[in-house]
Amino acid sequence: HAKFKDAAGNESEIISKMIKSDFAPPKIIKFAINDGAEYCIDAQNNVKLTFDVEDAVTMAISNRHLNDTSNIKGLWEPYKTSKEWKLEGEDGLKIIYGRFKDEAGNVTHEYYDKIVLDRIPPTDGKIAINNGAEWLTDKSGKGDIQLYANGAHEVMISNSSTFSKGKWEPMTEVKKAWIFAIDKSSVEVYAKFRDKAGNISETISTSIKIDTEPPKNASISIDNGEKYVTNKDRKIKISMHVDGATGMRISQNKSFRDVKWEPIASSKEIILSEADGEKTYYAQFSDDAGNLSEIVKSKIILDTTPPKFNKFAINDGAEWTNHAEKKVNLSIDAEGAMEMMISDNPGFSNSSWESFKSTIPNYELPGEDGEKVLFIKLKDESGNVSRVATAKINLKRTF
Repeated sequence: HAKFKDAAGNESEIISKMIKSDFAPPKIIKFAINDGAEYCIDAQNNVKLTFDVEDAVTMAISNRHLNDTSNIKGLWEPYKTSKEWKLEGEDGLKIIYGRFKDEAGNVTHEYYDKIVLDRIPPTDGKIAINNGAEWLTDKSGKGDIQLYANGAHEVMISNSSTFSKGKWEPMTEVKKAWIFAIDKSSVEVYAKFRDKAGNISETISTSIKIDTEPPKNASISIDNGEKYVTNKDRKIKISMHVDGATGMRISQNKSFRDVKWEPIASSKEIILSEADGEKTYYAQFSDDAGNLSEIVKSKIILDTTPPKFNKFAINDGAEWTNHAEKKVNLSIDAEGAMEMMISDNPGFSNSSWESFKSTIPNYELPGEDGEKVLFIKLKDESGNVSRVATAKINLKRTF
């Protein structure tokens, strides 16, 4: 308020003038890119900025820092609550900066929001059924699906190319127990991938053949069903009968350990290399899809001759030993032996049968120094006992 007085003392009327007092910058309530979205997948890099700033009349928006207000004079524009904006550069993290000014000229501090520009969908998609198997043999139609895609966050799988009833689910390397329609000769499965930004890949697919029926009517027989085999060469003939098989495996072990599959044949000759006794052979058959038949078996009894000695030696036939503890190594080379009995007297008194071994290390000789004679006899699985064999060595521990 003001009034004036002249030299005569006359006073003017009171006059007044007002000015607004404003020391606070605009208050930023909201500054968001695409309403706070984490990603932008727009092919043209376009986003929408939204603002809620109290008392703002102008604003400056930039892809670069706005710390120095002297450098942003040309960026000021009337304040609006939204603005279309184009992100710069290639895919990656993008930051948009803004400052706002009120009517009094107060300017806010630099404000910003972030968004990730991601326009590339998952790449290098791959899909396989049962690790790339040619056939699906599970009678319930279940199989495992292996999946891969670079950058994938979610996957959608379907038995239909239209993905009917398909739904997005977390990305996984293996989808267990997927159910396929097995009423056809082959089936396809489809997949597409989505990244965190929402980009969706192209559809990929793979197929697999269907065969759930194993070979049928399997059976085998040895030497046309004979009970015994007595030929010296121990050769037998196994005959196979089966429908729908392309492969077979034959073994004396029901688990078929260390036995390889081979093409189907009507018969197979086998030479028995084991000791006399009952022999059981197992067979199983497969088709092209890998379906397995039931396991079938056949038996025959091998009965030939007692074990045969090839060699019995002490210390490999050495004439002398001076081992202080009378220890020697026995070596036995024989055919068809299952048990053996070793003694220092021909009557084998105080000796008993033990499992056959081709070598016996650290065998202790009986008695004092002098010539030592050991006796041995062998027995096969059927109980046939061999002739007695001997081996000699001279023990001398003092000179």
